[in-house]
Amino acid sequence: MTDKQLQRYRRYQSFLRRMLVICGCWHTSTKSGKTTQYYSFIVLILLVMFITIKLHILYQFRHNLVHLMKNLSLLMISLGSILKVSCFLINRRFLIAYHRTLNNLFEKELSQSEKVRTVMLSPLRTIATLAYAYSAIVITLSMTYFLPTYIIIIRGMIHLHIPSNYTLPYTRGHGYGYFWTVPPGILRHLHMFFESYLTVINSTTCTGVDSVFGFYIYLLTSTMRAMTFKLTNPSPNDKFYDVLKINVAKHKKLMQCRDILTRVYSPIILWHIITNAVFLCSLIFDAVKVCKK
Repeated sequence: MTDKQLQRYRRYQSFLRRMLVICGCWHTSTKSGKTTQYYSFIVLILLVMFITIKLHILYQFRHNLVHLMKNLSLLMISLGSILKVSCFLINRRFLIAYHRTLNNLFEKELSQSEKVRTVMLSPLRTIATLAYAYSAIVITLSMTYFLPTYIIIIRGMIHLHIPSNYTLPYTRGHGYGYFWTVPPGILRHLHMFFESYLTVINSTTCTGVDSVFGFYIYLLTSTMRAMTFKLTNPSPNDKFYDVLKINVAKHKKLMQCRDILTRVYSPIILWHIITNAVFLCSLIFDAVKVCKK
């Protein structure tokens, strides 16, 4: 059972890493570290371009409150993605130290007895299921924006014809929001790829950064659970003073990790509080509009 839980942990860890790599938030100290940083800047530039488009759309629909609120929600999501990528990029050095310290402590405790591993891995199913479910919901909702357009393209390809005058997912029509008219043909395909890729970036940033927060909390709490278990269930050959001394040293490192986590995620949590209030107002507006009808 412990081996299955350990495999589940490795899969969960690998899943979060892939999500962070896609959205440019993966912090690594390997030779590819510079490449990862450059990719993060590219993601930021693309998100800024998308926000510029959304601001232009908001200006165009400034007299239409319904379209204004819909596009405002997408704008807030993109602003949140920029904040998350920026926080990870600015605090990259702290995150490398955090990941190295916490991962080493967790792996060291994990290599202890089977009882310790059972204690550490017992909450894994819950936290992993939440991350998978959250990712599935966000990705599914994101797909609803561009799935109809791709269905049209696939149907055309089945009939040996690639459509070139379809509706773009976000900007609609002939490219509302762009500062130019998007013509049919190869340019329409490039704009379609741009909007689809930004959908992937937004969804993976949202799910990856939020889910990795739960993962880091899980590493912290599981390491402390293992330390508590060894204090309350010492082996006959261990001296209580030595065990206590080791745990105090580990606790100091965990507190440093806590401070880094607070430094990175405080702006993100504040942003979630603000955006949730905006989204709630938007939902209330939609509900009132439906009731009036």
